[in-house]
Amino acid sequence: MDYAKFIQLLIDAMKENGPVGDFVGGFLNPIISIVALTYLIRTFKLQRIELEATRKIVEEQAKEAKEQSKAAKKQNAALTIQAILNHTYGQISNAKADLEYNLSLIRFYTDQLHKVNEVNALRRSAGSGGYSLRETRIVSMSGKLIEISSAMDEMREINENIHDIKKQIAELNNYADKEANRFLEFISSE
Repeated sequence: MDYAKFIQLLIDAMKENGPVGDFVGGFLNPIISIVALTYLIRTFKLQRIELEATRKIVEEQAKEAKEQSKAAKKQNAALTIQAILNHTYGQISNAKADLEYNLSLIRFYTDQLHKVNEVNALRRSAGSGGYSLRETRIVSMSGKLIEISSAMDEMREINENIHDIKKQIAELNNYADKEANRFLEFISSE
């Protein structure tokens, strides 16, 4: 029975204290709700600040990646132009070697012709029959005797080669200059 009395007392106390509970609940609920709402708003603001900071970091990383990509493209283009220039300068060097070889052929044949003219002049001055002993052949680069007319034809071909080689060298120099200027413009851009 003690138990029943205790429960009865508890029920009576609740009936009498019910308005007190309603008052305390009615007073504390809005305060707790305002505090909870304040923390919720504060949490949203913190998330917004963090999101903004993250967005800035991502934008900076994207900007850096773009700059790195631009620098890599610039470096690749510079290496390509440099390779083109190196190849062109190699072609110029080869053309100059061809030119020098052809010029040496001309010098050789010119020397041979001068020697033949000197021999013929000596024979004429010595009075040894004039035209019957006239020398009409010279030694070629290969060491064979060839007719002067054949040597002259060969010299004409060599002169044409020299002209073509000089033209090629001039074109290659112009091309190299254009590529070098393009390289400099590219490097100085942006």
